[in-house]
Amino acid sequence: MSVSPGSQRVGFVEVGPRDGFQNWPDPVPTPVKLALIDGALAAGVPRVEVTSLVSPKWVPQLADAETVLSQLSARGRDTMARVRVLVPNLKGLERALAFVEAGLGNVLVNVGVTDGFNQHNLNRSVAETLAEIKAVVDTAAPAGVRVDASISVAWGCPYDGPVAPQQTIEVAARVADLGVSELSFGDTIGVAAPAGVKALSELALERLRPTRPGMCAPRTCSRWSRTWAFAPTSMSASWLRPPSISRPPWARSCRASSIEPVRRPGWPRRPPPGRLRDE
Repeated sequence: MSVSPGSQRVGFVEVGPRDGFQNWPDPVPTPVKLALIDGALAAGVPRVEVTSLVSPKWVPQLADAETVLSQLSARGRDTMARVRVLVPNLKGLERALAFVEAGLGNVLVNVGVTDGFNQHNLNRSVAETLAEIKAVVDTAAPAGVRVDASISVAWGCPYDGPVAPQQTIEVAARVADLGVSELSFGDTIGVAAPAGVKALSELALERLRPTRPGMCAPRTCSRWSRTWAFAPTSMSASWLRPPSISRPPWARSCRASSIEPVRRPGWPRRPPPGRLRDE
């Protein structure tokens, strides 16, 4: 969660066009996706995560990724400057680099805290995922592309069970050392509560901020309901980035986590194996 110095201002990243539509049972028509993205941008959303450059073999709902980015490119560089895409690996980044000249300058990588989640979601261990992230960062830097990172199952894993804050911070510190610009902590299966968010936030400030002052403030995120209710908790933990560090106009954005687990029948469900893997 990012808080502006001297105020209680909160921003966010809209991830629905990617994280929402990739979980729908059937592909959403491309014009519908573009209408949602255009609407979010017109409403003033600082950044929109529009798609994932993942193999259609694993996520057919996002098989139109290049079409979406091509259509957005036609809207101009100002639009592309507010767009972010998820890249599961180096191959995904190579696809994203085709849109750099059109103005794309921000990608997201992902790693789960546990080996169980990484094996099911990315078909590799935490260590292997970190090695892939390093390759992405090293390749993106010469192209001027900013790489953000999200830490999944930060509070609990559907395969390995509860996750201690220290375990999450250890992975986050290793990711930060790879040179990413921003960290987010994901409540992937809806098990976080305010006390847990506060504990992880305070530990992250203690461990990450002193040695990495140039990194954007870590964020908390979830696809669960009552998303904004965690804003006061994250604010009270003072997620501040030093004001002396220059940053792009959208760098105060964040994704907030839900106040408590909100159950639906059959949830939390386990993500389908390999949903982010590429060929």
